[in-house]
Amino acid sequence: MKRGIIIGLAVLMTIILVSFILNTYLEKQRNFGKYKTMNDFSFSTLYNEVQNTSTLPKYKGYVVQIFSTECGICKDEANEYHNHNDSMQNILFIMLSIDSIAKIKEFALKQQLYNTDNFIFGHIEKKVIEANFGSVIGPSLFIYNSEKELISKEVIANSATLLNYFEKGER
Repeated sequence: MKRGIIIGLAVLMTIILVSFILNTYLEKQRNFGKYKTMNDFSFSTLYNEVQNTSTLPKYKGYVVQIFSTECGICKDEANEYHNHNDSMQNILFIMLSIDSIAKIKEFALKQQLYNTDNFIFGHIEKKVIEANFGSVIGPSLFIYNSEKELISKEVIANSATLLNYFEKGER
């Protein structure tokens, strides 16, 4: 009798867990459609100026990367971007972090992207991230076309992947 109850509870718990995971996945899929275009939002640049996305210069594509200055993957990606930046001059990178401006500036300097024309580094508040990109865990890239329409959301993307998006539109 006890064994049957334990098995029944285990099955019930498994069903609840699977339902929770499926519901979370479906919610993320619904939220992806919610952010189909780049909203107008503001962030602080490394020069302590406020930049709004509505005043960005015209580019073939835009990559908004939410990153952490301590993230190893973020450092590797930034190094990759630096090494291949000549081929990505038509893409504007908007590198945003909740870290302090001093830490973001240090990151940009170390990655040799500080004075690069097609890179804007800035500080953004967590509530602004959530309002414009939803729940973001870890590094995230939001890839937009020239009309600021969302092409894809990625966790990691090297320069070849990004170039592929803008040459063909999508993967």
